[in-house]
Amino acid sequence: MESRPVTALPFTTLRAGRAFCVRAQDSRDIAVVTVLTDSPGDGPVRVSVDRYRHDG
Repeated sequence: MESRPVTALPFTTLRAGRAFCVRAQDSRDIAVVTVLTDSPGDGPVRVSVDRYRHDG
């Protein structure tokens, strides 16, 4: 599992079970995105998103 920040996430890496974080550029808010189902090629994927807000 990688833990270094990246600026792009190719769709070919979005397999079921894959999780990644997305951070807002202007705050400390993050979202943890988990791929629930994937699809070959350019088909749709199903994801779960958990959002965490930094209050302070």
